[in-house]
Amino acid sequence: MLKSEFLNGLDTSIRLLRLRGLKPSFSNICPQVECLTDRRFTCGHLAQLKFVLPEVIEIKKVLVKDERTSCLKPDLHVTINVDALESDGKAKSEGGGSMNLRKTFRKRLADISKSHPEDLKDLRHDFERAGTLKDARI
Repeated sequence: MLKSEFLNGLDTSIRLLRLRGLKPSFSNICPQVECLTDRRFTCGHLAQLKFVLPEVIEIKKVLVKDERTSCLKPDLHVTINVDALESDGKAKSEGGGSMNLRKTFRKRLADISKSHPEDLKDLRHDFERAGTLKDARI
């Protein structure tokens, strides 16, 4: 599942940046997520992750000094607040917040896909018409 890979890459990237003492800005996160997933990571992907986990993924607009031009440029400060998830007490003993984050994400993504089956049918129809979907099942 591509969205789960993006979430894993985002979480890993933010952790690595924090260990290196760097700010988790979108311009720092994006190349790392792309390297981890072998896919392009855009603001649209980040927005989709935020839609599924709005209380966990925190995004703030910031101005960052560009070293080449000495000008301020807009960027996004991205953090993951695992503590925002409501846990049932046994989440800490089962692997901590990161494991609970992934389980919650998969559950919510499944709920969204079940509540909007017509979107999946339209998507399947578009792929079949384009000839890019053969015997695959969505």
